[in-house]
Amino acid sequence: MKLFKENRQSVITILAISMSFFQLTGQSVLPESRHYKLEKLAEGVYAAIHNDYGGYAICNAGIIDLGDKTIITDPFMSPSAARDLKQHAEALTGRPVSMVLNLDPHSDHTRGNQVFFPDADIIGTVNARRIIEDTFQSTVDDDKLTAPAELEKITEQLKEVSGDERAELMMWYGYHKAKIESFEELKMVPPNITITDTMVIYGSERSLIVFATGIGHTAGDMVAYLPEESIIFMGDLLFNERHPYMGDGDPESWRNTLNKIVLLKPETAVPGHGPVGDINSIHSLIEYIEILTDMVEQEIEKGAVEKKIVELPVPEKFENWLFGQFYQSSLQTLYRKLKEKAR
Repeated sequence: MKLFKENRQSVITILAISMSFFQLTGQSVLPESRHYKLEKLAEGVYAAIHNDYGGYAICNAGIIDLGDKTIITDPFMSPSAARDLKQHAEALTGRPVSMVLNLDPHSDHTRGNQVFFPDADIIGTVNARRIIEDTFQSTVDDDKLTAPAELEKITEQLKEVSGDERAELMMWYGYHKAKIESFEELKMVPPNITITDTMVIYGSERSLIVFATGIGHTAGDMVAYLPEESIIFMGDLLFNERHPYMGDGDPESWRNTLNKIVLLKPETAVPGHGPVGDINSIHSLIEYIEILTDMVEQEIEKGAVEKKIVELPVPEKFENWLFGQFYQSSLQTLYRKLKEKAR
């Protein structure tokens, strides 16, 4: 009888622990990650949206269940955030991750590769592999020099700000904090499979179309498209309600790529940064590039120099977008590209 009571108590304890991680409503609920929030887009398809308030994900990721394969897109900047993503992906699909797609070669999308490799293949464009190989160590070395001072400066600024300004600073706080805490474990893991055009990954439940898009946000971009669900994972070809970073790409080519993606008529568009969007989000970024291009062209015609152009005010319809520090950088990139084109 005593043994029965002890066993019964053990079962109750196990159930109590389990209940803290699962709700008995017909669907499992996993423990949340402090780095991102999971959003279900369709059966077996999830977006992992970065937590701007101190999370270490920095970019957005995706989990795609093909029925017999589990795919991850853009496994974050921080290995610690990538480990949470791996746990969620395996729990949601019931199998190990098969492939990781690097839609963008920048470090905030690729430093999590090491958490999945070699068990999963890392797939990117030929240029993405080259960019990672060429820049990984120099970027880490630079981060080690600059991140501590940046974090200290932001920590002081946070004591005096609120509202949108605080929200912006909290994102950068997590960005630099994530860098510093990951230095000891970082390893370069570039794509071990590369594409130059289009690849179709066939699964038992759905297929995923992956295609390289040429020079846009970078020279190594690609997107992942689920035609039946009309969902597209765009990496940093799409910034939603965020000023885009243009410094490593070509704005005109970027706009042309976005116009081609619009022809797919996606109902859901997962950006590299910002909330999950739709086709209107893509149109907004096209408009952003066009408006800023027109602004800079007009100033160049007036004979304005670069210093004056980067001081142009933010257009009213984009005033509430985060990543404000990228705005001046975008004006600078456009100025230099347009001057070069004129020559």
